[in-house]
Amino acid sequence: MAKIPVLKSEDFRKRRKLEETDVILTITGRQIQPDGTEEKHQTKHRARCKRNGDGAYEITYNERMEGIEEPLESRITVDKRRVVIERKGKLSTSLLLEKGRRNACLYETPYGAIPLETEADSIDALTVDRNIHIRVAYRLLQGSMTISCTVGIRMEPVS
Repeated sequence: MAKIPVLKSEDFRKRRKLEETDVILTITGRQIQPDGTEEKHQTKHRARCKRNGDGAYEITYNERMEGIEEPLESRITVDKRRVVIERKGKLSTSLLLEKGRRNACLYETPYGAIPLETEADSIDALTVDRNIHIRVAYRLLQGSMTISCTVGIRMEPVS
């Protein structure tokens, strides 16, 4: 897969300022377990996207998880150095993915909380027409176990 170039802060500022916009959000995830087993998943949501004054994107949406009646309030914040993925509700989680830095987090699941560390290798963003594409390569670390992950985030304005 070709690497998507990272846009610099000045590139974000040159683009038309985004107001709060309704978008179709597609999130594609891939995890490779230590034994080589690969898991893929994709979800689509109707979301709100806004661009903060500092050039960061903030995406908010409601997410349904299997076995949980109430939707989770989810937010993804992206800037050129980091991605923060937060969920609030019955299961609350906050993952901080920063290029070249290791961060501790507590990942809640229906089966209990899992202490993890995250470390991002790359955060790439590209705007094509009015669509925004973000790709993050990172590792989840738990003790001596390492899971290699990628997440793709695509935002398409609702017509």
